[in-house]
Amino acid sequence: MEIDDIEQAIFGYQTGKLPKLEEFDGTENWSDEQWQDEFDRTRLWLETFFAARDPLVVLARTAIRYIFEASQPRDGSQKVRPLEQVEVEIAQTFLLMGDTIHKKVPTSPSNFVRYWAVMARHIYSFIGKQPRSDASTDSLAVVQMKARIQTLYYRNLFTRADCETTMRALLKRIDLPSEKALGYCLSDLFEAMVRVVSLVETRIHEFLRNIRNLMSSGIRSEILESISFFRSCYPLADRVWHKCDDRFLTIEKLRYAGVQISELAWPWVFTLDCTTLEASFSLPLIAALDSLALSMGSLRDTDPQHIYLNNPIWRKPYIRLAEQGLFVPQPYLAFSFPFAIMEDLIAGHSELQSAYISARAEYLEATIAAIVSKSMPSAKIHRSVVWTDPETNKRWENDVVAFLGNFVFVFEAKSGRIGDSARRGGEGKLRKNFRDLFVEPGLQGWRLQNYLDQYRKKAVLRRKSDNSIIDFELDRPKVVYRYSICFEHFTTLTSTRFRGQRVSTGVLTRD
Repeated sequence: MEIDDIEQAIFGYQTGKLPKLEEFDGTENWSDEQWQDEFDRTRLWLETFFAARDPLVVLARTAIRYIFEASQPRDGSQKVRPLEQVEVEIAQTFLLMGDTIHKKVPTSPSNFVRYWAVMARHIYSFIGKQPRSDASTDSLAVVQMKARIQTLYYRNLFTRADCETTMRALLKRIDLPSEKALGYCLSDLFEAMVRVVSLVETRIHEFLRNIRNLMSSGIRSEILESISFFRSCYPLADRVWHKCDDRFLTIEKLRYAGVQISELAWPWVFTLDCTTLEASFSLPLIAALDSLALSMGSLRDTDPQHIYLNNPIWRKPYIRLAEQGLFVPQPYLAFSFPFAIMEDLIAGHSELQSAYISARAEYLEATIAAIVSKSMPSAKIHRSVVWTDPETNKRWENDVVAFLGNFVFVFEAKSGRIGDSARRGGEGKLRKNFRDLFVEPGLQGWRLQNYLDQYRKKAVLRRKSDNSIIDFELDRPKVVYRYSICFEHFTTLTSTRFRGQRVSTGVLTRD
């Protein structure tokens, strides 16, 4: 079976492919040395670029471009290739790996265009220099490469609304142990991170309002008022404009100059100073938000090879400013990596870790049951169904079983996580995660199906909670569907399904 066929067997799930960069046409046969040379060349260029300019302006302008593009559908009509989120993430990491004191030098529009292209080439070349194999000769290597591409480029398993719903319900379950271990409730911290997103969005709207005033007004004093706003936003913008109020004689030239100054003021949008933080959050939550921040220069000793598939900002998404505030160029990382952020805080607190693992399992099982109940209101739905195999006398359990007429739906809830090593293509962890999250749940569903098929009316299913017998009307033929659902994918009810059909005298099974 081809790799693509296997992927198609995973219902509702799409695997990512390497983005196509036109400038890399003709590199399909590049050697490892050529890809390594391209990676090293672009890395040196980027390091020099960040060292020679104000990196906060570079990062802020890149972040706002990504936010604007991400709000628009990608239908192929764009004249310029949209930024990928990873390109903003790597830019933030370059800033954190650089000097703590940076130059206050502006970046021209043409240099921004050049920088964005080089960043895309740099990240693309990182994948290019990874070991490659043909699917027909080494399927494991192909899966490892796909895992790396998925980890590097693809984000946001949840929509924002689904993420907020999931994280609130999950973290509320561990409020008491998290407050005991950390001094604050993790659910409150998540709400604070959502509030940070709102604060940044409010600033974006205020910034855009001044740009609209700049572009629409025909009154010189009103245009200068908007320019004054941009000058007050960031010191570099004020320094560049110094004594320019009377330099541009026409309205159009003044307006054009104002637009150029606004490009240097974007860091204000993402800056939350102490006054803003104190007005929005309690002191414990300010400290908690600060614990999610990295200082400039704090990643200077980080192995540069590790930032692409294991970026520290996935767990600590904010930047700590010397002026005791936060710089938040990617507030939406709260929705891209919510589990990584929270699990990093939980690490080292054994009781809290145990409570979190239990909460994940309980929440996933309960939510699956709720979704199935809403989708099939006439179905009889049971959680934690247990039965004993007469041949081995071993007791088995199925997480959620739904009965509707001649149909039996078996759901196996897997609340475990895909390990960091697996996301980087590590063979051992990939095999283990695939076995634990996909193979074993499938086998568990098969066991129940075969039990019903073999014993039919003699089969006995019980509720784990009180050991009472469940009446599934097993004297009638059944159509059995099996699903295994991973935690990160359940909000869209993504599930693994085995294609095919098998008919027996007692149970018709179709998966």
